[in-house]
Amino acid sequence: MMPILFDWPFPIYSYPLFLGFAWGIAYTYSLAAADEVKVDALKFKFFLLGIFISAWLGAKMFFWIFSAERNQTVLTSINFWMGGGFVFFGGLVFGTIFTTVHNYYFKLINLDLAIRLLPGLCLGHALGRVGCFLAGCCFGRKLGTPLNIFGHELDKHPVQFYEMFILIALFFYFRRVVKKNNIQKMQVILSYFLLYAGARFLLEFMRADAIRGVYGPFSSSQWVSIAIMLVSSILFLRDKGKQSAKVA
Repeated sequence: MMPILFDWPFPIYSYPLFLGFAWGIAYTYSLAAADEVKVDALKFKFFLLGIFISAWLGAKMFFWIFSAERNQTVLTSINFWMGGGFVFFGGLVFGTIFTTVHNYYFKLINLDLAIRLLPGLCLGHALGRVGCFLAGCCFGRKLGTPLNIFGHELDKHPVQFYEMFILIALFFYFRRVVKKNNIQKMQVILSYFLLYAGARFLLEFMRADAIRGVYGPFSSSQWVSIAIMLVSSILFLRDKGKQSAKVA
């Protein structure tokens, strides 16, 4: 682990650096996707700004809501809002809500563009997990095999890399899907939520950072994964039924 990559002439922290890489890659990829479908560039940049703000707020709020060490005083602290402590699911949920509301009024993000944004989301997320590994957060449980990573005075599952490889696989999968003809676009979008939530549910069994909260048999992220999988499954089956009715 290397929370500080360089210490001269001033410290360069790995987590915010890779978080910046993640947003930068996703932003660049998204602009290219918007250009492919001829979406107004200025309007789309304002949309991305809204996504950034809503995702940041959501990631912070989920961290605070589900944290095992929740303290109301941190909500007024600039260190809380600008420092470490993010939950990806919070950013995903708030970003999805913002997109839905924004699209209700402005009709900017059609399904054709939405599926083109998925690979960039996966790739940016994968880079973010590299930052987690270097910072030593989101760490795994004890593991006594050659695959372990030493950290926090124990040999542990490199869960950050497990998730990174899954996200890279999803990146290539959605890159390939986007190029196909006659795909059911809404089902492709919902498959992202199903696949990531399912993978995250399983990965959580190997994580040991209980600070994000454990409630009963599952962690907070597992409960959120279950909720996302249930909602996505219902919407997936409903859309599939609509498409079948159209064919009939």
